[in-house]
Amino acid sequence: MTLDGNVLRKSGSVIVLDNSGADAVRYNFLNAWPSSYKIGTLGGDVKGVAIEELVIQTERIELG
Repeated sequence: MTLDGNVLRKSGSVIVLDNSGADAVRYNFLNAWPSSYKIGTLGGDVKGVAIEELVIQTERIELG
């Protein structure tokens, strides 16, 4: 989110789960902000899912 030209930075995690649903790998990212966002298009005659892409820039990534 951008407020008054200043990008609000947030921290979070990306978690990869194993087959049982337990955490297999966790990546913690610190002071991150979105740099681009794209949405795929679907026509009226196309069956399927729309693909979204979010690119995040971060100051640091830690294996947690």
